[in-house]
Order: sequence, then structure tokens, then C-alpha cells
Amino acid sequence: DLARWKGFISRLHTQGKLFFAEMRPLTHLGKMFEYVMDDPGLQEAVCVDFNLNPIKIGWMANRTYKQRPVHFYCSNHPRYRAFLRHQIFMFAEAGVDGIMVDDGGGTPFVSGSGGCCCQYCMAGFREYLREKYTVDQLQARGVVDLDKFDYRQVLLKHADDRESFRMAQRLREIPLAADFSQFLNRSDADLFQSLQAMASKLSGKHLPMAWDNVNINGRYHLYYRFLDLFLPETDYHRFAVDGRGDDTT
Repeated sequence: DLARWKGFISRLHTQGKLFFAEMRPLTHLGKMFEYVMDDPGLQEAVCVDFNLNPIKIGWMANRTYKQRPVHFYCSNHPRYRAFLRHQIFMFAEAGVDGIMVDDGGGTPFVSGSGGCCCQYCMAGFREYLREKYTVDQLQARGVVDLDKFDYRQVLLKHADDRESFRMAQRLREIPLAADFSQFLNRSDADLFQSLQAMASKLSGKHLPMAWDNVNINGRYHLYYRFLDLFLPETDYHRFAVDGRGDDTT
């Protein structure tokens, strides 16, 4: 109900308050969880490993929907991108003052499991290599014909399951591993930077983007160039254990 949200945000503004809309790219709650799990397109827009098996979200391992597990979404899949853009459009229409992102897309999380090897990431990685290296540099790295290069096939030569992949990775036997990890992280960061730009354009002003669960470390440095706020979570679980897990926390 867009009109209701507009009215709610307008009332907050009269009280001198701001409203940040929450975007949950990976983990969802309530009706939104049912929506994404029931959407055939989104259930195809997931990260897959080199055997084309979808990759489960570790911290959602105990949660299922209609006996189906929850998987990482691929930041390069068109359906997933359209899903996030639609949310941005609705946020701008409602007149929010900012966007709080909880987690981010799936691709940065899966490189350690041999993902994401979907067709969109394979095509994107070819373009990443094309921009970064010359033909001679690519050949020195074992890439003879970039147009036909399929990184998933390279991974299959070094591992046949995720366990053997992790072992090969620890032994540094995986070719172009650092480049592929960088590509997956950059793809996600570029996506969210474009979403912030879209939100600001639609709103007619700069719309701040905040980030939850950032856990300040080197992995997120690509996001620092456009994020405005960082909102790390507090350890609220102990309050519930002590009998104080109510709305007074």
C-alpha cells in the first residue's frame, strides 16, 4: 500500500524524523520470505558451484520453505537484479530518506565453495579478464581463446566436489582464483553502487545507503567508495536469555 507508506513517512517528517527503508538482498522474513521462495525466477537466480549445484546460505541452514533450503542469490543474474531494482523504485516512490542494506548479494560469499559458476558470472568473468589483461598476459595464465574460455571447466579439472575444491584452494592449485574472487566481489559492489545511484536519481537528491553486518575488514573495501553509513549489529541474543528480550531493549 504505497499511499499508506507515503503518509507514514510524511508524518515522521513532521516530527523531525527520518525513515530508512530496509533492503534484505539475501535473507527475508514474513511474507517477503514466502514471496521469494515461491517465485520461480528468483529460485533460478541462485549461485551455483562448478557442478551447477545451488549453494545454501550457511546461517539459514535450519530454515526451509516447503522442504526447500535457502540459497545464495547471484548478483549477476538479471532476475535478481530486477528484483532489487523494483525495491529501489518502490522506496523512491514512497519518499524514504535512505536505504539500509542487510547483508548484500550472494556472490561475495560463494567463491570459497567453488561458486558462482552460472552462465552470467562466466560471461562476466570473461569481460573482467578482457579489461584487466592483454592477450599475451592471458595466454601466460593459460587462457588461449578468451571468447571460448569457460572458467567452470577449469575448476572441474582441479576438483570434483566442494571438499576437494577447498583442498586445492588451500594448496593454491586453482588458477585465476584471486581474479575470480575479485570479480565476484566487484560485481556485487558495482550492483549496489548502481542501486544507490538509481535511488538518488529517482528521488531527485542523494539518498544515503547504510550497510548492516559490515564487519569492517578488507573484503568490504570495494563498498566503501559509495556507502554513507555502517550499522554493525549488537549482540542482542543474551538479553533474551536473561529475560530482557522485549521491546525495552
